[in-house]
Amino acid sequence: MTLVVGFDSAWTAGKRGGIVAATVNQGRYRLIHGPAIASFDEATALIVCWKHSYRKILVMIDQPTIVAN
Repeated sequence: MTLVVGFDSAWTAGKRGGIVAATVNQGRYRLIHGPAIASFDEATALIVCWKHSYRKILVMIDQPTIVAN
């Protein structure tokens, strides 16, 4: 079973984004968390906690790698 996590991060550390997580097993998805508001630290804490329960975790982050501000 794989855990799929989506995190829509905010642009700055003081802002909060959103997180959602679902398991996928043989093409079937089951929501296990969220959608919920979360900061980077809160999202990290959740993923660290989940890594003890799931062998595979796919984390998708909506965050640009290069931003010209």
